[in-house]
Amino acid sequence: MVHCNRREFILASTQAAAVASLRGLGPVIEPDKSRVGLVPSTHSRLPRPASLEDPLDYTRVRDMVWQAIEYGRPQAGSLEAKIRSGSWVVIKPNIVFLKPQQGYRSGDITDLRVTRAVLEYVARKSRAGRITIAEGGSYRSVRDPAKDNVVKQDGVRVDALTYEWSAEEFPGTGGALAGLLKEFSSEFPGKKFDYIDLSYDAVRDASGAFQRIEAPRTPRGVGAFSTRPDYFVTNTITNCDFLIAVPVMKIHEDCGITACFKSYVGTAPRVAYANPGIFYNENLHKEHTVEGRI
Repeated sequence: MVHCNRREFILASTQAAAVASLRGLGPVIEPDKSRVGLVPSTHSRLPRPASLEDPLDYTRVRDMVWQAIEYGRPQAGSLEAKIRSGSWVVIKPNIVFLKPQQGYRSGDITDLRVTRAVLEYVARKSRAGRITIAEGGSYRSVRDPAKDNVVKQDGVRVDALTYEWSAEEFPGTGGALAGLLKEFSSEFPGKKFDYIDLSYDAVRDASGAFQRIEAPRTPRGVGAFSTRPDYFVTNTITNCDFLIAVPVMKIHEDCGITACFKSYVGTAPRVAYANPGIFYNENLHKEHTVEGRI
């Protein structure tokens, strides 16, 4: 039996998924295809290469993330070059449940060090005017979004913005997204930083009713297997200039592995798709799936 730690498993599984389009660690694939950058902590181009047994502080993770972004540069240019001056950039991590909710698993949460690294990259290297962290998790209910937070931490109601992450969950870092955004607002006064809960951000029509937006169908792509062609969407996803998904490579009880795609379920407004007492996008699964697969 072969034993490996979590870092080794994630690296090996990601490399296996990309092996058909990658040679080594460089972006060597056809120019009309997506590019993948894989960077282990041992990579020689990092400022401080580390063995797989060494702890990863924020600086090391940031260097790995930035190097991966560089390797993923497409023929059209770098990430920062694509972001026009004054653009609204939305960074979408994956957050599902929060402690002490029964469904909480740290493996469902995008590593806070990675989220921070992407945020810092966009803030420091791009000309974005507004940078938003946006997510719609299962830590609230469909009732009053201002008061009905169902999670308490040290006796205080919290949500994904105000929940304090510990170094036990993400070694080398911690704190709340609220503090992170405040820190970056001070460091980069020329940019606006904010947070949006996508669960309550549904597009509505003039009457205030939830509005569906039709997605073009392709033979094997978006909407091809859906029972209906239109979706409830959020204002944020509809109106932002640039969307950066920062998902978790994880398994799933129905699909086996979701790669990065299930993270987009968190962009669907739960006020439109959830049923009373069940705060997950139940109707999204019913309307746009084949045997439970979205």
